[in-house]
Amino acid sequence: MTAVILPFRAMDKEAPNRIREWRKIAKLTQAQLAELAGTSNVQISDLENGHVQLTQAWMVTLAQAFNNLPDGRSLDILPGDLLPASQASGALTPDQRALIDAYRAASPELRHGFNALRDSVTTFGHAPERKRA
Repeated sequence: MTAVILPFRAMDKEAPNRIREWRKIAKLTQAQLAELAGTSNVQISDLENGHVQLTQAWMVTLAQAFNNLPDGRSLDILPGDLLPASQASGALTPDQRALIDAYRAASPELRHGFNALRDSVTTFGHAPERKRA
């Protein structure tokens, strides 16, 4: 009798990509995402777990699926948002994405207030130095 050794990934290790994170935000099962992406749920599982390389083509396909959800929602993600945080230096976090979505949905008056707040925070952080007399 021979023993089979299964690979083990520590729970604190960074995920190989952010597909699962975005899928859960979209409230989709692997099978539902697979249908939207035109593939199988086994393929989605393999991609999520890093058993299949997440190529640029896969990132584009999955981003399109997340941006065209069956209930009419869109996560408005870019292909690069599927990369792990350590590789996606310019990717937005879900909190940052939610802030942008709230801004886009806001009335012109609320946007004006937000822009004023942004300008005051930016100015405060980079105030010019005063000359000493």
